[in-house]
Amino acid sequence: MITPETIATAVIGVFVVVKEVTEYFKRKKRGLKANPERCEEHRRAINAINTRLDDEIMPDLKCIKEKLGIV
Repeated sequence: MITPETIATAVIGVFVVVKEVTEYFKRKKRGLKANPERCEEHRRAINAINTRLDDEIMPDLKCIKEKLGIV
């Protein structure tokens, strides 16, 4: 005999599978990599921006503030 718990588990299983399949096709359509790979790419990009801010932009901003007498 099929219990309500079995039916609920099957429904949840179908829902999870459908969600994963739709996400796969969305990623494929947009040419995206799987999430862990995308996260690593985003981490590298954000770190590059932060490095540029620290190394290039902040010193320039300090010079501008000094010339304007803000600092």
